[in-house]
Amino acid sequence: MRFPLLARSFVVLSLVVLLLVPLQMIRGVIDERAARRTAAIAEVASTWATAQTLVGPVVVVPFRVERKESWVDPAASPGSPHGGLVRERTRVGVEQATFLPDTLRIEGRLVPERRWRGIFEVVVYRTELAVSGTIPAPDLGPLGVPPEDVHWKDAFLSVGLSDTRGIREEVRLLWDGAPAAFRPGPGAACLAPSGIHAPLPGLQASGALSHRFAFTVSLQGTEALAVTPLGASTEAVLRSPWPSPSFFGAFLPDRRTVTAEGFDAGWKVSSFGRSYPQRWRGDRGAPGDAVAKSAFGVRLFLPADAYQQATRALKYAILCVGLTFLAFALFETFGGLRLHPLQYLFVGFALVLFYLLLVSLSEHVGFGVAYLAGASATTSLVSAYCAWVLVVKARAVVMAGALAALYGYLFVLLRLEDYALLLGSVALFALLAALMLATRRVDWWSVGGPARPPRSFPPPKPATSP
Repeated sequence: MRFPLLARSFVVLSLVVLLLVPLQMIRGVIDERAARRTAAIAEVASTWATAQTLVGPVVVVPFRVERKESWVDPAASPGSPHGGLVRERTRVGVEQATFLPDTLRIEGRLVPERRWRGIFEVVVYRTELAVSGTIPAPDLGPLGVPPEDVHWKDAFLSVGLSDTRGIREEVRLLWDGAPAAFRPGPGAACLAPSGIHAPLPGLQASGALSHRFAFTVSLQGTEALAVTPLGASTEAVLRSPWPSPSFFGAFLPDRRTVTAEGFDAGWKVSSFGRSYPQRWRGDRGAPGDAVAKSAFGVRLFLPADAYQQATRALKYAILCVGLTFLAFALFETFGGLRLHPLQYLFVGFALVLFYLLLVSLSEHVGFGVAYLAGASATTSLVSAYCAWVLVVKARAVVMAGALAALYGYLFVLLRLEDYALLLGSVALFALLAALMLATRRVDWWSVGGPARPPRSFPPPKPATSP
């Protein structure tokens, strides 16, 4: 071959591309294990309770409505140009008017528990939510409902919950200081598909301008708890001894304290921060899915998510393989060695198996210990192989140091999530600069091939006689 260095470079690049196949297979293994963990969480939630979202409370007042409908009676007048006689009829139905609280305060303390489904860890919790506030006396006049059409005796207070299986004790309501009992189901025209409701038959008779409510619900759920800001002014306070909270939703806490002993977070949300009104009738002005979009809360986050970390590490696999192959190629080129492509593949497979070791070990001993064990095993295997293949043991020591530095650098990248891109870019630029500086005087056309003849100059012209 006329250009042996180019030929070897092409072979090495082909081997790197070939190793993409097992790397993709390992990515599939990681995805499959992550899916099994998700299924384990769902299985635990199916017997405990799913993530909970509290919607409410709201006051619902039914009222009578009359609708006029026109219809054609074809049998009444066959000669009519419309094919029949146009008649009118009145249908009587019932709709609901919904009223949201003026003030709403929700306070709770989440007590976490760790459960296991096989080798997968799941976080569940117990909590007691103390809900209190005020709600205005329902006025259906601005909604266009005549007073005689209102069914005050059928009014009720509705509270929505994502999973009512998590209610552990009977819930008692204090309405204007008087006790009332909740019943199963959220009631008609509610904001959630499941929940509880309490009848308010004496709502109109009280004559109060506003009503006070308070109740405490004992809940259990899985991983996350969310509430909705239905009050014109909503305050929420959530505490827990869990040290790794993840706040989510439409609003972040106004204040939060996170320590190794737990967290304490508080929200203050105004009705101006959401898109639905404080009252509506039937479907006129109903919020639709806007209520669900306005929810906020906290998730008891498991920071050592081995599958997420392994997926991030796998993104740097080509970098690890490419740099290792580059070191082998430099040893081969400048050390007078002849390495077979199969030897490159053996080293490449050892580097690829590191990620499989990382995933399998992290399911049992944690990500940090699994990373240390996998990196140590891979570095030892490749170094021992290099001690024989590269002939000189000093080269094997150099390869061991390079692999140790590479795995250490990768571990730092995985830990520094916010600065991973910056650190990776700077390190790669520095590595390329060092490589260019070290090989700036190399004559690449002569490397690995026959020596080029020395540069010749034209012979001097003979002296001419005068």
